[in-house]
Amino acid sequence: MKPAKHAKRRKKLRSSHQGHEGHRGNIKVVWTRAAPNFSLSLKVFKNLCDLCVSQFPHSGGKTRNREAKAGAFAYTPKRIENSRAKPYFECFDCPQPPIRFTRKLETNSRTGTARTAKEEKVTTVTCVYDAKSLLGEGPFWDVADQRLFWVDIKGRLIHRFDPANRKDESWLTPEDIGSLAVRENGGLIVALKSGFYFYDLETGKATPVALPASHADHNRFNDGKTDRQGRFWAGSMDDNEKEPSGGLFRLNHNSQCERLVDGIICSNSLCWSPDSRIMYYADSWQRTVWAWDFDPDTGTISNRRTYVNLSPAEGVPDGATVDAEGFLWLALWDGWQIKRYDPEGRPQKSVKLPVQRPTCPMFGGPNLDIIYVTSASIGLSEQELQQQPLAGGLFAFEAETCGLPEMRFKG
Repeated sequence: MKPAKHAKRRKKLRSSHQGHEGHRGNIKVVWTRAAPNFSLSLKVFKNLCDLCVSQFPHSGGKTRNREAKAGAFAYTPKRIENSRAKPYFECFDCPQPPIRFTRKLETNSRTGTARTAKEEKVTTVTCVYDAKSLLGEGPFWDVADQRLFWVDIKGRLIHRFDPANRKDESWLTPEDIGSLAVRENGGLIVALKSGFYFYDLETGKATPVALPASHADHNRFNDGKTDRQGRFWAGSMDDNEKEPSGGLFRLNHNSQCERLVDGIICSNSLCWSPDSRIMYYADSWQRTVWAWDFDPDTGTISNRRTYVNLSPAEGVPDGATVDAEGFLWLALWDGWQIKRYDPEGRPQKSVKLPVQRPTCPMFGGPNLDIIYVTSASIGLSEQELQQQPLAGGLFAFEAETCGLPEMRFKG
């Protein structure tokens, strides 16, 4: 391509973004080899920061910072016989999620010419209930009732949201509540600060079931779920999020409680593969999600290995759920998004949210194809709360895949 034509194409791309508003954001580049051409999927954000530009692989093409910051990219890679480019590059130096412009450029390796294909679909996220919760967490979709239970840990509230009329009911708890599940015998099983309780929605009474002796006074229970055999699991954490004094507990049908994991600062990301042969569980402050072999008959775990390890720029692993294809959806605290990972731990999809601190996704809806996401406002400054007025709200988006039904506790 002649320099004049190259400049003309840059000008055309630049003009196509005029009139859009955006923030400092990131750029994502995906390489796919398809002889004799290469496909370049380019996600463009207006006002790109210098880090985004510096990470871009400039093999065979040039892009000046001033052009990038104008919101335009013209990139013409030459044929790369042995590309060592990373699969993607991301920068999250952004005060709030940028407005996304997506273009797909198919670049001929011989001539360097490109054509623009259709815009990719952007997932629409809706705030279904502006709860203003301090620390929204622990969503549980009750298939039989077609309503969503969730909690505000520091607000000491149990919520029940009805998507049919968008009404939300709430109940007070005597302690911080980390997670819950519906019981087959009526009411709820809840993980409060001190241990496991039955909760009666009619009376608002919490009855102790198991208060683990190894549970330190400065600890509280956090993320929890039922496995597909109806046992309830919950992880504990140091409430100051400093000491590795937490662990993972299993409550059996007979109310016997066992501790299976130690040395955890903040328990999170608990869920199971569709065949119940793999359990996922994380320590948020180690920024690691692990996978274990899981025996569904006995509830025992073994062969711990790293599934996902996050960098500080990506955020902190929080709550998670698994879809029917075996992909894990992970909330990234301070990451403004939910990410979907394949069974090997490779990121496949990212859904941006209008809040900095999403906490946990959960499949719901009649077809289990809607993902509900809880979020938090705790710890945000006044300025940050002004930038994200929906922080602490309950969100929903169409997943384009289906989840698996949550089981009620059989105890």
